[in-house]
Amino acid sequence: MDTSTKSGSSGLYLANANSGKPYLGDPQVIGGLTRQLVGASATRVREVASGTLGRAAAIAADKAAVLDLADILAGKNANYETAGDWNPHGLASFVRRILAAHLHKPAADDDVDAIRQAVAILLRDVYKHMGQFAPTADTADIVYTLEAVAGDFTEFFLGLPRDDDVGEALLEPMTREREPVTAKPPLTSVDVVSELIRAAFAKAIARRGDYFAGNAPEAAAQDVADMRALGELLEGKGDVADEYTVQLWNSVEQMGEYLKEAYGLQSADHAAFTVLLAYLGEVYKVIDGAEKRGLDDFRWMIDGVIEMATFAVLGLPWETDDEAVSDEKYPREPPAYPFDPEEGDEQ
Repeated sequence: MDTSTKSGSSGLYLANANSGKPYLGDPQVIGGLTRQLVGASATRVREVASGTLGRAAAIAADKAAVLDLADILAGKNANYETAGDWNPHGLASFVRRILAAHLHKPAADDDVDAIRQAVAILLRDVYKHMGQFAPTADTADIVYTLEAVAGDFTEFFLGLPRDDDVGEALLEPMTREREPVTAKPPLTSVDVVSELIRAAFAKAIARRGDYFAGNAPEAAAQDVADMRALGELLEGKGDVADEYTVQLWNSVEQMGEYLKEAYGLQSADHAAFTVLLAYLGEVYKVIDGAEKRGLDDFRWMIDGVIEMATFAVLGLPWETDDEAVSDEKYPREPPAYPFDPEEGDEQ
Protein backbone atom coordinates (compact mmCIF):
# COMPACT_ATOMS: atom_id res chain seq x y z
CA MET A 1 0.00 0.00 0.00
CA ASP A 2 1.22 3.47 -0.83
CA THR A 3 1.28 5.34 2.48
CA SER A 4 2.87 8.50 1.12
CA THR A 5 0.88 11.70 0.86
CA LYS A 6 1.07 12.05 -2.91
CA SER A 7 -2.10 12.42 -4.95
CA GLY A 8 -4.03 9.17 -5.23
CA SER A 9 -2.16 7.47 -2.38
CA SER A 10 -3.56 6.01 0.81
CA GLY A 11 -1.49 8.57 2.70
CA LEU A 12 -3.36 11.39 1.02
CA TYR A 13 -6.65 9.70 1.78
CA LEU A 14 -5.73 9.29 5.44
CA ALA A 15 -4.55 12.90 5.72
CA ASN A 16 -7.88 14.14 4.44
CA ALA A 17 -9.87 11.65 6.48
CA ASN A 18 -8.09 12.52 9.71
CA SER A 19 -8.21 16.28 9.41
CA GLY A 20 -11.21 16.89 7.18
CA LYS A 21 -9.28 19.77 5.63
CA PRO A 22 -8.11 20.40 2.04
CA TYR A 23 -4.67 18.83 1.66
CA LEU A 24 -1.83 20.98 0.29
CA GLY A 25 -0.26 18.00 -1.46
CA ASP A 26 -3.35 17.46 -3.60
CA PRO A 27 -2.99 18.88 -7.15
CA GLN A 28 -6.72 19.60 -7.27
CA VAL A 29 -6.51 21.75 -4.15
CA ILE A 30 -3.43 23.67 -5.30
CA GLY A 31 -4.83 23.97 -8.82
CA GLY A 32 -8.07 25.39 -7.48
CA LEU A 33 -6.29 27.94 -5.32
CA THR A 34 -3.98 28.98 -8.15
CA ARG A 35 -6.79 29.30 -10.68
CA GLN A 36 -8.84 31.32 -8.21
CA LEU A 37 -6.06 33.90 -7.90
CA VAL A 38 -5.36 33.95 -11.64
CA GLY A 39 -9.02 34.31 -12.56
CA ALA A 40 -9.78 36.99 -9.99
CA SER A 41 -6.72 39.04 -10.92
CA ALA A 42 -7.46 38.78 -14.64
CA THR A 43 -11.01 39.93 -14.01
CA ARG A 44 -9.74 42.94 -12.11
CA VAL A 45 -7.36 43.79 -14.96
CA ARG A 46 -10.28 43.92 -17.39
CA GLU A 47 -12.43 45.89 -14.94
CA VAL A 48 -9.72 48.51 -14.54
CA ALA A 49 -9.39 48.73 -18.33
CA SER A 50 -13.14 49.24 -18.68
CA GLY A 51 -13.28 51.81 -15.89
CA THR A 52 -15.54 49.78 -13.60
CA LEU A 53 -12.83 49.31 -10.96
CA GLY A 54 -10.27 51.80 -9.69
CA ARG A 55 -6.58 51.00 -10.14
CA ALA A 56 -5.81 51.50 -6.44
CA ALA A 57 -8.60 49.13 -5.42
CA ALA A 58 -7.38 46.48 -7.88
CA ILE A 59 -3.81 46.74 -6.60
CA ALA A 60 -4.97 46.41 -3.00
CA ALA A 61 -7.12 43.37 -3.84
CA ASP A 62 -4.27 41.71 -5.72
CA LYS A 63 -1.86 42.33 -2.85
CA ALA A 64 -4.31 40.78 -0.41
CA ALA A 65 -4.80 37.79 -2.72
CA VAL A 66 -1.03 37.23 -2.97
CA LEU A 67 -0.64 37.32 0.81
CA ASP A 68 -3.60 34.99 1.34
CA LEU A 69 -2.34 32.36 -1.11
CA ALA A 70 1.22 32.64 0.20
CA ASP A 71 0.02 32.14 3.77
CA ILE A 72 -1.87 29.01 2.71
CA LEU A 73 1.15 27.60 0.86
CA ALA A 74 3.34 28.43 3.85
CA GLY A 75 1.08 26.43 6.15
CA LYS A 76 -0.08 29.51 8.03
CA ASN A 77 -3.77 28.97 7.32
CA ALA A 78 -5.23 26.49 9.80
CA ASN A 79 -8.06 25.63 7.41
CA TYR A 80 -5.64 23.58 5.27
CA GLU A 81 -3.71 20.39 5.98
CA THR A 82 0.00 20.83 5.25
CA ALA A 83 2.07 18.33 3.28
CA GLY A 84 4.54 17.78 6.06
CA ASP A 85 7.69 19.90 5.90
CA TRP A 86 6.90 20.96 2.34
CA ASN A 87 4.79 23.78 3.73
CA PRO A 88 6.72 26.00 4.18
CA HIS A 89 10.32 24.74 4.34
CA GLY A 90 10.41 22.43 1.32
CA LEU A 91 8.54 24.81 -0.95
CA ALA A 92 10.60 27.81 0.18
CA SER A 93 13.85 25.96 -0.50
CA PHE A 94 12.51 24.97 -3.91
CA VAL A 95 11.59 28.59 -4.65
CA ARG A 96 15.04 29.83 -3.63
CA ARG A 97 16.73 27.25 -5.85
CA ILE A 98 14.58 27.56 -8.96
CA LEU A 99 13.80 31.29 -8.82
CA ALA A 100 17.15 32.42 -7.42
CA ALA A 101 17.69 35.05 -10.11
CA HIS A 102 14.21 36.51 -9.61
CA LEU A 103 14.04 36.96 -5.83
CA HIS A 104 14.72 40.01 -3.67
CA LYS A 105 17.34 39.17 -1.07
CA PRO A 106 17.97 38.91 1.80
CA ALA A 107 14.20 38.96 2.41
CA ALA A 108 13.84 35.66 0.53
CA ASP A 109 15.94 33.95 3.18
CA ASP A 110 12.73 33.90 5.19
CA ASP A 111 10.56 30.96 4.13
CA VAL A 112 7.26 32.82 4.10
CA ASP A 113 8.72 35.80 2.24
CA ALA A 114 10.23 33.51 -0.41
CA ILE A 115 6.82 31.95 -1.01
CA ARG A 116 5.18 35.38 -1.16
CA GLN A 117 7.67 36.45 -3.82
CA ALA A 118 6.90 33.31 -5.85
CA VAL A 119 3.17 34.07 -5.74
CA ALA A 120 3.94 37.65 -6.75
CA ILE A 121 5.79 36.31 -9.80
CA LEU A 122 2.62 34.40 -10.69
CA LEU A 123 0.66 37.64 -10.46
CA ARG A 124 3.16 39.44 -12.69
CA ASP A 125 2.80 36.68 -15.22
CA VAL A 126 -0.95 37.26 -15.26
CA TYR A 127 -0.39 40.99 -15.80
CA LYS A 128 2.05 40.33 -18.63
CA HIS A 129 -0.28 38.05 -20.54
CA MET A 130 -3.37 40.15 -19.95
CA GLY A 131 -1.44 43.07 -21.41
CA GLN A 132 -1.14 41.17 -24.71
CA PHE A 133 -4.89 41.17 -25.24
CA ALA A 134 -7.03 43.98 -26.57
CA PRO A 135 -10.09 44.93 -24.49
CA THR A 136 -12.25 43.23 -27.12
CA ALA A 137 -10.22 40.02 -27.16
CA ASP A 138 -12.13 36.76 -27.33
CA THR A 139 -12.68 35.25 -23.88
CA ALA A 140 -11.68 31.79 -25.10
CA ASP A 141 -8.23 33.07 -26.08
CA ILE A 142 -7.74 34.59 -22.65
CA VAL A 143 -8.89 31.41 -20.91
CA TYR A 144 -6.45 29.27 -22.92
CA THR A 145 -3.54 31.50 -21.98
CA LEU A 146 -4.41 31.83 -18.30
CA GLU A 147 -5.03 28.09 -18.01
CA ALA A 148 -1.44 27.52 -19.15
CA VAL A 149 -0.18 30.00 -16.57
CA ALA A 150 -2.23 28.44 -13.78
CA GLY A 151 -1.16 24.93 -14.76
CA ASP A 152 2.51 25.86 -14.77
CA PHE A 153 2.37 27.41 -11.32
CA THR A 154 0.25 24.61 -9.89
CA GLU A 155 3.04 22.19 -10.78
CA PHE A 156 5.61 24.60 -9.40
CA PHE A 157 3.87 25.00 -6.02
CA LEU A 158 3.73 21.20 -5.78
CA GLY A 159 7.42 20.89 -6.62
CA LEU A 160 6.74 18.71 -9.66
CA PRO A 161 9.70 19.86 -11.82
CA ARG A 162 12.39 17.64 -10.31
CA ASP A 163 15.14 17.27 -12.94
CA ASP A 164 18.15 19.16 -11.60
CA ASP A 165 19.93 18.75 -14.94
CA VAL A 166 17.37 21.01 -16.55
CA GLY A 167 18.47 23.96 -14.38
CA GLU A 168 17.18 27.27 -15.59
CA ALA A 169 14.98 25.52 -18.17
CA LEU A 170 12.57 24.88 -15.29
CA LEU A 171 11.81 28.59 -15.40
CA GLU A 172 10.71 28.46 -19.03
CA PRO A 173 7.00 27.79 -18.36
CA MET A 174 6.91 30.87 -16.14
CA THR A 175 9.23 33.32 -17.91
CA ARG A 176 9.06 32.52 -21.61
CA GLU A 177 7.28 35.01 -23.84
CA ARG A 178 4.00 33.31 -24.68
CA GLU A 179 2.18 34.46 -27.76
CA PRO A 180 -1.50 35.08 -27.11
CA VAL A 181 -2.98 31.62 -27.42
CA THR A 182 -5.57 31.23 -30.16
CA ALA A 183 -8.30 28.66 -30.35
CA LYS A 184 -5.92 26.05 -31.72
CA PRO A 185 -6.77 22.65 -30.23
CA PRO A 186 -4.34 21.84 -27.39
CA LEU A 187 -2.40 18.59 -27.72
CA THR A 188 -2.75 18.01 -23.98
CA SER A 189 -6.55 17.94 -24.08
CA VAL A 190 -8.18 14.57 -23.45
CA ASP A 191 -10.93 15.39 -25.94
CA VAL A 192 -8.53 16.53 -28.67
CA VAL A 193 -6.12 13.60 -28.31
CA SER A 194 -8.97 11.12 -28.01
CA GLU A 195 -10.47 12.32 -31.31
CA LEU A 196 -7.08 12.15 -33.04
CA ILE A 197 -6.60 8.57 -31.89
CA ARG A 198 -10.19 7.66 -32.75
CA ALA A 199 -9.80 9.01 -36.31
CA ALA A 200 -6.51 7.17 -36.85
CA PHE A 201 -7.89 3.91 -35.47
CA ALA A 202 -11.05 4.24 -37.60
CA LYS A 203 -8.94 4.52 -40.76
CA ALA A 204 -6.95 1.48 -39.72
CA ILE A 205 -10.08 -0.57 -39.01
CA ALA A 206 -11.55 0.29 -42.40
CA ARG A 207 -8.25 -0.54 -44.08
CA ARG A 208 -8.15 -3.86 -42.25
CA GLY A 209 -11.51 -4.78 -43.74
CA ASP A 210 -10.16 -3.95 -47.18
CA TYR A 211 -7.10 -6.08 -46.45
CA PHE A 212 -9.17 -9.19 -45.70
CA ALA A 213 -11.14 -8.48 -48.87
CA GLY A 214 -7.87 -8.57 -50.80
CA ASN A 215 -7.90 -4.87 -51.63
CA ALA A 216 -5.25 -3.45 -49.29
CA PRO A 217 -2.07 -5.56 -49.31
CA GLU A 218 -0.07 -2.77 -47.66
CA ALA A 219 -2.46 -2.35 -44.73
CA ALA A 220 0.05 -3.33 -42.05
CA ALA A 221 2.71 -1.00 -43.42
CA GLN A 222 0.18 1.85 -43.58
CA ASP A 223 -0.82 1.16 -39.97
CA VAL A 224 2.80 1.62 -38.97
CA ALA A 225 3.12 4.81 -41.00
CA ASP A 226 -0.08 6.31 -39.58
CA MET A 227 0.76 5.50 -35.97
CA ARG A 228 4.24 6.92 -36.46
CA ALA A 229 2.78 10.14 -37.87
CA LEU A 230 0.30 10.43 -34.99
CA GLY A 231 3.03 9.75 -32.44
CA GLU A 232 5.19 12.49 -33.93
CA LEU A 233 2.26 14.90 -33.90
CA LEU A 234 1.63 14.24 -30.21
CA GLU A 235 5.34 14.93 -29.63
CA GLY A 236 4.93 18.31 -31.30
CA LYS A 237 6.85 17.41 -34.45
CA GLY A 238 6.13 18.27 -38.08
CA ASP A 239 4.15 20.93 -39.90
CA VAL A 240 0.83 19.47 -38.80
CA ALA A 241 1.69 20.34 -35.18
CA ASP A 242 1.49 24.02 -36.15
CA GLU A 243 -2.28 23.57 -36.34
CA TYR A 244 -2.39 22.77 -32.62
CA THR A 245 -1.34 24.32 -29.32
CA VAL A 246 1.81 22.41 -28.42
CA GLN A 247 2.73 22.25 -24.71
CA LEU A 248 5.95 21.20 -22.99
CA TRP A 249 4.43 17.74 -22.46
CA ASN A 250 4.34 17.25 -26.23
CA SER A 251 7.99 16.28 -26.52
CA VAL A 252 10.28 13.28 -26.39
CA GLU A 253 11.82 14.74 -23.24
CA GLN A 254 8.52 14.64 -21.35
CA MET A 255 5.97 12.39 -23.08
CA GLY A 256 8.60 10.07 -24.50
CA GLU A 257 10.54 9.67 -21.27
CA TYR A 258 7.33 9.14 -19.32
CA LEU A 259 6.13 6.37 -21.66
CA LYS A 260 9.56 4.76 -21.66
CA GLU A 261 9.54 4.54 -17.87
CA ALA A 262 5.87 3.66 -17.50
CA TYR A 263 5.89 0.82 -20.04
CA GLY A 264 9.49 -0.36 -19.83
CA LEU A 265 10.38 0.63 -23.39
CA GLN A 266 13.95 0.63 -24.65
CA SER A 267 13.90 4.18 -25.99
CA ALA A 268 11.97 7.39 -25.51
CA ASP A 269 12.54 8.48 -29.12
CA HIS A 270 9.62 6.54 -30.59
CA ALA A 271 7.71 5.79 -27.40
CA ALA A 272 4.45 7.45 -28.45
CA PHE A 273 4.47 5.57 -31.76
CA THR A 274 5.16 2.26 -30.00
CA VAL A 275 2.35 2.70 -27.48
CA LEU A 276 -0.15 3.80 -30.13
CA LEU A 277 0.70 0.86 -32.36
CA ALA A 278 0.33 -1.48 -29.40
CA TYR A 279 -3.12 -0.14 -28.58
CA LEU A 280 -4.14 -0.44 -32.24
CA GLY A 281 -3.23 -4.10 -31.91
CA GLU A 282 -5.48 -4.24 -28.86
CA VAL A 283 -8.35 -2.85 -30.96
CA TYR A 284 -7.81 -5.60 -33.51
CA LYS A 285 -7.96 -8.19 -30.74
CA VAL A 286 -11.25 -6.71 -29.54
CA ILE A 287 -12.70 -6.93 -33.05
CA ASP A 288 -11.53 -10.51 -33.57
CA GLY A 289 -12.87 -11.58 -30.19
CA ALA A 290 -16.22 -9.91 -30.75
CA GLU A 291 -16.62 -11.50 -34.16
CA LYS A 292 -15.85 -14.94 -32.77
CA ARG A 293 -18.47 -14.43 -30.07
CA GLY A 294 -21.02 -13.08 -32.55
CA LEU A 295 -21.37 -9.70 -30.87
CA ASP A 296 -23.20 -7.07 -32.88
CA ASP A 297 -22.28 -4.00 -30.84
CA PHE A 298 -18.76 -3.88 -29.46
CA ARG A 299 -18.04 -0.23 -30.11
CA TRP A 300 -17.97 0.42 -26.38
CA MET A 301 -15.03 -1.98 -26.12
CA ILE A 302 -13.12 -0.03 -28.75
CA ASP A 303 -14.02 3.19 -26.95
CA GLY A 304 -12.41 1.75 -23.84
CA VAL A 305 -9.18 1.01 -25.67
CA ILE A 306 -9.16 4.51 -27.15
CA GLU A 307 -9.62 5.96 -23.67
CA MET A 308 -6.74 3.88 -22.35
CA ALA A 309 -4.49 4.96 -25.22
CA THR A 310 -5.43 8.61 -24.67
CA PHE A 311 -4.69 8.50 -20.97
CA ALA A 312 -1.44 6.66 -21.64
CA VAL A 313 0.06 9.26 -23.99
CA LEU A 314 -1.12 12.11 -21.75
CA GLY A 315 0.44 10.56 -18.66
CA LEU A 316 -2.87 10.24 -16.82
CA PRO A 317 -3.74 7.33 -14.52
CA TRP A 318 -6.45 5.07 -15.90
CA GLU A 319 -8.13 2.79 -13.39
CA THR A 320 -10.99 0.39 -13.23
CA ASP A 321 -12.80 0.00 -9.91
CA ASP A 322 -10.87 -3.17 -9.08
CA GLU A 323 -7.52 -1.60 -9.91
CA ALA A 324 -8.32 1.51 -7.87
CA VAL A 325 -8.84 -0.73 -4.84
CA SER A 326 -5.60 -2.63 -5.43
CA ASP A 327 -3.56 0.59 -5.88
CA GLU A 328 -2.50 -0.30 -9.45
CA LYS A 329 -1.36 2.78 -11.35
CA TYR A 330 -1.88 1.28 -14.78
CA PRO A 331 -4.70 -1.06 -15.77
CA ARG A 332 -2.37 -3.73 -17.11
CA GLU A 333 0.92 -4.34 -18.82
CA PRO A 334 1.02 -2.69 -22.24
CA PRO A 335 -0.48 -4.91 -24.94
CA ALA A 336 1.81 -6.99 -27.11
CA TYR A 337 3.22 -5.50 -30.29
CA PRO A 338 0.47 -6.25 -32.82
CA PHE A 339 2.65 -7.89 -35.44
CA ASP A 340 4.47 -10.24 -33.10
CA PRO A 341 2.68 -13.54 -32.43
CA GLU A 342 1.72 -14.18 -28.85
CA GLU A 343 2.56 -17.42 -27.12
CA GLY A 344 0.52 -20.19 -28.69
CA ASP A 345 -0.26 -18.19 -31.84
CA GLU A 346 2.88 -18.99 -33.81
CA GLN A 347 1.25 -21.56 -36.01
